[in-house]
Amino acid sequence: MRSLPLALLAAGSLSAAAQTAPASSAPSTSPEPQGYTLKTSTRLVVLDVVVLDKNDKPVTGLDKSQFTILEDKVPQRIRNFEPHVPPANGAPKTVVTSTADLKKIGTDPVDILVLDELNSKFEDMAYARDRMEHYLMRQPEVLPHPTQIVAAGDAHFVVLHDYTQSRQELLDAVKKHFPQYPWQMMRNSSGDGALERTSQTLGVLGQIADASSGTPGRKNVIWMGVGYPMIDTVSLDEEDQDKIMAVVKTITTRLQMSRVVLYVIDPQGVHAVQQDDGTDADGNPTTSGPTDSLGPFADKLDFASFATATGGAIFAERNDIDVAIADSLKEASVYYTLTYTPTSTDDAAAPSARSSSSSARPASTP
Repeated sequence: MRSLPLALLAAGSLSAAAQTAPASSAPSTSPEPQGYTLKTSTRLVVLDVVVLDKNDKPVTGLDKSQFTILEDKVPQRIRNFEPHVPPANGAPKTVVTSTADLKKIGTDPVDILVLDELNSKFEDMAYARDRMEHYLMRQPEVLPHPTQIVAAGDAHFVVLHDYTQSRQELLDAVKKHFPQYPWQMMRNSSGDGALERTSQTLGVLGQIADASSGTPGRKNVIWMGVGYPMIDTVSLDEEDQDKIMAVVKTITTRLQMSRVVLYVIDPQGVHAVQQDDGTDADGNPTTSGPTDSLGPFADKLDFASFATATGGAIFAERNDIDVAIADSLKEASVYYTLTYTPTSTDDAAAPSARSSSSSARPASTP
């Protein structure tokens, strides 16, 4: 059995530390009041819910009575309800030119475009960047939401442009950026190399969650890439399987608590059709096998599971990925924010452990 690399465990432990570390405060110099002090605490859970019709189009006009929240199959009372729809008329106004301006938009959503240069082939990276340029060129001069562009590579996670509503500034940033060659992926596509890339990718997700936690609104993360490779849990012992599941759960919790919604866009385009006999449409043998061979937790460790857990979506098997970016952000622009106070007395329960979360995306209206 192979042991997990230390970097993978660090990806979870650092996020766990960020999640549980108490906020520091200066000692009070005022005298303690006389008598008794009653201290209470309440956990308010926030859910951002996207409702789609049978044609996968966002549904507007719903009210509080048409929603039900269940936690561990127990109905919860909805404390607050707020629909979010883009303005019907009028061009957006420039409000945000940097992160420092985000306080001006309150709880309005922001968009984060991520170029995954850690897990993508060089040609796929080039195509993703080209399609991102096409997407931006079709947008208005002033973007409706503050948008940030970042790149995740072998050596580092870099912000190509801070939050802005200027289409041209983002276009210039994408054009100036030359993607890194994915040396690590090309050298080590499996084994410890794959686990190392998994560690780095989880670290990027954790950084996005932590960096976004100070902004109260919804964050729509458009991830241009397939994410980390499928993890072969068969080669890990039971203890390491539990550890890696704990890391994934911790990162998921951080994303949910920061109101990050992940949309995964596969830049590889339409793949060859695989036949039942293990060949593609042209009769050529394929190397991919069934996910069952990767162990019992394969579905839970898939990178795309983060999209499901945060209430996002996956766009694959299409060549028009510039349209996929637009579709994902259009879907993300219409949502409902619901809050509730859990009736459960288990204060230790984290959002990712609850049966209700922003991953609930009703597919039809009542």
